[in-house]
Amino acid sequence: MRAFAAVVLGIALAVGAAFAVAAFAVADPGTVHKPLQVTSPPARP
Repeated sequence: MRAFAAVVLGIALAVGAAFAVAAFAVADPGTVHKPLQVTSPPARP
């Protein structure tokens, strides 16, 4: 029973870590591209 609980907990932690990494990977390009899009139009004229 303890082993089963440990496996379930490990899977939950792995899924949580993967979700956090995916969230950061998706959020970083968004925050990087927004300033670039804001600074690019004024720089052209």
